[in-house]
Amino acid sequence: MKKYVVGGAVILAGLVGVECVCRWGLGLGSPPLSVAHPTIEYMFKPNTTYKRFGRVVKFNRYGMRSDAIAPRRAAHELRILVLGDSVPNGGSLTDQAELATEIVKRDLTARLSRPVVVGNISAGTWSPPNLLAYIEVFGTFDATVAVIILNGEDLDDVPTFAPLNPRTHPTRKPLTATGELVSRYLWPRLAGLLDQTDSEELPPPVVGARAQCVAALDALVDRLRADGCQVVMMYHPFRHEMSTDGTFVPDEAFGVIRSIAAQHGVSFRSLDGRYSLALRHGSALYRDGQHPTAEVRQRDRP
Repeated sequence: MKKYVVGGAVILAGLVGVECVCRWGLGLGSPPLSVAHPTIEYMFKPNTTYKRFGRVVKFNRYGMRSDAIAPRRAAHELRILVLGDSVPNGGSLTDQAELATEIVKRDLTARLSRPVVVGNISAGTWSPPNLLAYIEVFGTFDATVAVIILNGEDLDDVPTFAPLNPRTHPTRKPLTATGELVSRYLWPRLAGLLDQTDSEELPPPVVGARAQCVAALDALVDRLRADGCQVVMMYHPFRHEMSTDGTFVPDEAFGVIRSIAAQHGVSFRSLDGRYSLALRHGSALYRDGQHPTAEVRQRDRP
């Protein structure tokens, strides 16, 4: 009997140790939470701060990944809105201070010697309909400039308003940090390796998605300009669009986005030139298939 008690105590101590490492070492057990929204689809829970993987992740009262922002800009203040998906958002692997939007804010404040506020309006897999809905709900915050960051998938991704996936868009804290490690990170990877039938599959394309996204992008640009924003549309290439020698091979959507910018008479910029330069200098360009590394974010600025 004694050996069973000792064995049980060892197992319990081991589980407690793993929980402590996961919770206080990695920051698991308290993921950035999403909230469903009737028109935006979903957004990050406002007024929250997290410490994940040694990195600070913070959202203001409007669900922006930014410091607090007043509804109206102050005298002599330059105010910029950056709108996009997980690329400008950065996710939990990007510390708040390492976001491109925060780097821009610091640089412009130093260069211009005036107050600069940058609002980071973003969430994973957001596309023009989500961005338009956000602006219709919260407004443009008296911004001077609005930068819309787009990629080759953004014109074919529309909101579904389906229940949020607790693995990708958790709405409440998990019971334990160890449970989050297993359910959100370890099991999906193991299931993929084993080719389990319940592994996540890509959803079928939505009929009319391109038309919906183009219409939403048109309306977004019109709304931003009507509110006095100077609009810039910026294209972010994914890994498969950049050859190892730095050659840019754009997706079909690149031309469509550039044409929309031309039709509206707004500035269009593509980051392929900066990314090509980074590749030629031997920089690691992406941390995965889509998101730039911290080194490249120093170049990846509106």
